[in-house]
Amino acid sequence: MTDLTNPSETTGRALPLGESTVKAAFILTICLSALLLFLIQPMFSKMALPLLGGAPNVWTTAMLFFQTILLAGYAYAHWLGTRASINTQIIVHLSVTLLASFSLPIAIAAGWSPPTTGDATMWLLGLFAASLGAPFFALAANAPLLQKWYAASGGKNADDPYFLYAASNIGSFGALMAYPFLLEPMFGANAQSQAWTYGYFALAIGLIGCGWIATRGAENAEQRAVETPEPSAKPTHRELAIWIALAFLPSSLMLSITAKISTDVGSFPLIWTVTLALYLLSYVFAFSDRLRPSARVMRMVNVPLVILSLAIALGHADALGNIMLGILCVLLFSVALTCHAALADRRPPEAHLTRFYLAMSVGGALGGLFNSVVAPLIFNDVYEYPIVLALALLAAPGAKFALREDVKAALPVAALIAALVGLVAALIAFEVAPDIAIFLPILWFVGFAFGWFKHPIRQAVLAVTLVAASLGAQIFTDDQIKERSFFGVYKVWTQDDQAIRRLAHGTTVHGSQRLSGDVLKPLSYYHLKTPLGQITEARAKDHRVAVVGLGAGSLACYHRGSVDWTFYEIDPLVDRIARNPDMFTFMSECADDTPTVLGDARLRMTEKDAGAFDLIILDAFSSDAVPVHLLTVEAMRMYREKLADGGVMAIHISNRYFDLAPPIAKVAATVGMQIKLQKFQPTAEEFTDGAFPSHVLMLAKSHAAFGALAEDTRWGPVSPSDDSVWTDDYANVLAALK
Repeated sequence: MTDLTNPSETTGRALPLGESTVKAAFILTICLSALLLFLIQPMFSKMALPLLGGAPNVWTTAMLFFQTILLAGYAYAHWLGTRASINTQIIVHLSVTLLASFSLPIAIAAGWSPPTTGDATMWLLGLFAASLGAPFFALAANAPLLQKWYAASGGKNADDPYFLYAASNIGSFGALMAYPFLLEPMFGANAQSQAWTYGYFALAIGLIGCGWIATRGAENAEQRAVETPEPSAKPTHRELAIWIALAFLPSSLMLSITAKISTDVGSFPLIWTVTLALYLLSYVFAFSDRLRPSARVMRMVNVPLVILSLAIALGHADALGNIMLGILCVLLFSVALTCHAALADRRPPEAHLTRFYLAMSVGGALGGLFNSVVAPLIFNDVYEYPIVLALALLAAPGAKFALREDVKAALPVAALIAALVGLVAALIAFEVAPDIAIFLPILWFVGFAFGWFKHPIRQAVLAVTLVAASLGAQIFTDDQIKERSFFGVYKVWTQDDQAIRRLAHGTTVHGSQRLSGDVLKPLSYYHLKTPLGQITEARAKDHRVAVVGLGAGSLACYHRGSVDWTFYEIDPLVDRIARNPDMFTFMSECADDTPTVLGDARLRMTEKDAGAFDLIILDAFSSDAVPVHLLTVEAMRMYREKLADGGVMAIHISNRYFDLAPPIAKVAATVGMQIKLQKFQPTAEEFTDGAFPSHVLMLAKSHAAFGALAEDTRWGPVSPSDDSVWTDDYANVLAALK
């Protein structure tokens, strides 16, 4: 195979400029195009994130949009590259690029208000299309078209211009690293959008230059583009299907891992760009002979890593410690590199270059469609992650796919698995809940020792069947109730040893209730002894209370008599769970006649008059993700306006990854609010009684408004952050990392 980073073949055709100049022009232009293409993704997704409460699925849906428009751009490039002469290609594409510039600068399209009920996926796709669809489409077509133009230029390796694809992915990787570490901390959204616009026009100049080189590079360039017959060795449907599958697997896996980390750590550009950058970096290594590891090394790393990760996933390892975060990132790069190396090995001659990229983009878009639309409809948990992980074992380096031989190789493993499934079914029948996760590594290591699973088909059959058996065992033996919405997966389960029912989103408990005794007594973060309990009890006479974030409805039973409570909840599914007496009875017993205002609280609260609330409780975290848009200067000014002069606001900031007190203290000082912090750690007796540790901020317009809690020694001062204040235009979340 040709070394794509240092091609040695020459075509012998004359160039209008020196070889190094031509090569530099194309590399710089394709890198700039990729840079802009991948800068716009986190940049605009961050703009859209506040409209849907910071939900992790915003990025997953955004990726579906980007992959779909990338597919459309590649389809357009394939059509243009195979139907038109070089001159026509250049004229048409420069016209498309110019027309798309009329939608700049990038901003949220006017007139788009987020839905308050139902799934937000289609609405979000429409918002992205209206706001940046045209320029993204124009950029998406550049990579295959520039490679076609280079092939017509007469440059080195013109018949195999895939080295430009590696250069393109280097530009993409650079963009994804520059955004969270340079652009986001230094510039606001408006400045980012303006800089991106300047870059777009610089790219247009580069496209004009590359187009001129392509038309002048060879004496008969246009004649060749039109008259060269289609090669007879056209890719078969089977080969197209393999290209699509090899692109689908890492795309889906990348989105699954990103969604999991975003749910547990936070949904913001650093999380998105790190996983996407690893995904793209795998392309750089895969399409370079110098950088790519040997097939043997990839097998030695990838297969054990996949087996280990599957065992962890099937073993319900929910908590994402630093080690697990590292495993997920290494896993993503390893699987993506394996799949993309297989793609590089199967790349066709230059004549079918655009068809190859089109098939790859189909696979990527199918990955986005599967994770964003299909999986939430058919699964009540993130089952797409272990399923795709198991299928990825098929993408072994150098694997050859032949149906008859593959079936023959799989039969012994299938028989072994059938016996295992029978054993599991028998155990379930006798009401024994087996942990299927332990069978996977044991079987694999035993099989590896005896050489049973060297064939990738056998590995995949083993993994897929064990995944199915594990999920089946969960369905028949798990007493958890799981439901899934656009905003994530919710689990309701009973701890029999404590006779307590709990609600969790991601890895964080959002409410608990006793099933006997004092069933209406608030527990966990809402226990009477916790900071939220202290504030709510101290403000018992407040008649107008707003609660942002419903959870299981634990706070509802602080509701008394004539007190007017308003609950704000962005996810209709949470409201249904809280109001279902078969799950929790706080709402049905204590606030059945109190309506829930659905939608983003910041947007819905603006409908209230000034001074509308005596107490505002902000408890809107999704797992440990930070709803930054609820904590900016603009948001705090709105809360201050809606708070009565003697009113108090409480913000629940318990978080494993971020220290939010300093940046919120800076925001509070900016808008003229007093602030206090309590880091509550329950005593052994309080913990036994159901109280959880929690960190809570208390804010008011004046120190006197704190009332009896003003001199309470449990509440202390907070030092504001040294970083720039958080606004809707700028928020450096990285600075708040613990």
